[in-house]
Amino acid sequence: AVRDEVGRFRKLAEGARQMECLWMAEMYDTMLAMLRGQFDRVEAFALHSMELGKKLGHHNAYETGGAYMTLARCEVGRVEEFLPVLESYTEVYPAVPGWYSFVAIACMRSGDMDRARAALSTALRRVMPADTIWMASAVWLSEVAGALEAAEEATRLYEQLVPFAGWHAVLGYGVASFGSVHRYLGLLSSARRDWAGAVSHLQSALEENRRLQAPPLVAHTERELGKALWHRDQRDDRDRAVRLVASARASAARLGMQWLGEQASKPL
Repeated sequence: AVRDEVGRFRKLAEGARQMECLWMAEMYDTMLAMLRGQFDRVEAFALHSMELGKKLGHHNAYETGGAYMTLARCEVGRVEEFLPVLESYTEVYPAVPGWYSFVAIACMRSGDMDRARAALSTALRRVMPADTIWMASAVWLSEVAGALEAAEEATRLYEQLVPFAGWHAVLGYGVASFGSVHRYLGLLSSARRDWAGAVSHLQSALEENRRLQAPPLVAHTERELGKALWHRDQRDDRDRAVRLVASARASAARLGMQWLGEQASKPL
């Protein structure tokens, strides 16, 4: 249904021949490209949007470009190269505290865990308005808290997100989809060593992300569910964990997801 709506929006935009409408049509196509794992296309649109934003003083294009660049680089690597630009967004757009969550996950994905921990703390101290960016910020901070095994922060984030367990997390008005909120609740449960809760949430997330037809999200969820199963260690859990992580590793190699490939190659 979403893909059909994106196609209809493009036809309307082409009929209107207005620059902003055409740019938005390309943005929605890029959202779908991100779900498919077409990261080169996402990065190309990000660069175009940032250049357009600077040229025209179009803050929406500039911020959207920065968001997409972060998303793509977090998957394929080299996100540390973009960190100085990303940190500048927190200064240029002080009224959008969600940028602190982008900085936090970029630090985590670049492997700088001390800096990620500091960024997580900074982000959680900010007052996050209940706007169209809140949920995207919350799920990214959840991924950081999960990676850091930050139990206290995980508990706080879990309480905020659990009412939305059956939802899909979306950035803005459809800039990007982060898939099932169950995935992030599973990561927060893992951070608290609640392996039964983690398995339950991540199993739901895997089913929902498969229905979304989003190979990158499926691959991430497979690895995370594999880890939770390994630690829960009930009957057949570890055999299934090995199969799931192997599947995630294969998808990472096929899609060029450097960070995931590295994580899926580590011992459980």
